[in-house]
Amino acid sequence: SSQPAAKKICAARRWLREAVKASPRLALAHHFLGMAEKRLGNRRKGKQHLRRYLALRPKGMLAEDTRRALR
Repeated sequence: SSQPAAKKICAARRWLREAVKASPRLALAHHFLGMAEKRLGNRRKGKQHLRRYLALRPKGMLAEDTRRALR
């Protein structure tokens, strides 16, 4: 049953990649793209996007979750 979940994460990742390409300062898209990349096993890429979220919104509503995900 993880296969359908992985397909959904891949679809979300495609959409989020387009979002950050169109709007590089869209912090939430970086957060969720980072989480998706990590879930799909791309830790380095995931951390890159999570760090970008924190650079854009160091005190944002997901800052603590983002810091936890970077540990």
